[in-house]
Amino acid sequence: MVCWEGLAETVATHVKKGDPLYVEGRLQYRSFPDGEGREHGVVEIVASDVRFLGRRHEVPAAAEPTSSDRAASPDASPDGVSPEEIPF
Repeated sequence: MVCWEGLAETVATHVKKGDPLYVEGRLQYRSFPDGEGREHGVVEIVASDVRFLGRRHEVPAAAEPTSSDRAASPDASPDGVSPEEIPF
């Protein structure tokens, strides 16, 4: 995933390896030579929008929503998307 400007700063500050994300953007293909001169290709997502799907760990326990405030599914994230709805 490739991010630029303010989006890059936000992602670098708040995202850790393994965090569930929703990424929207365009695919970009680029190639590069390795140390031996062979060409390698890579496909990247150039992100235009990134949404955090996991729980926020920095929120104090007292500020977390109660069970009546949460979505109907107990596995739903704060934005109402459950892991089963993600196609990958």
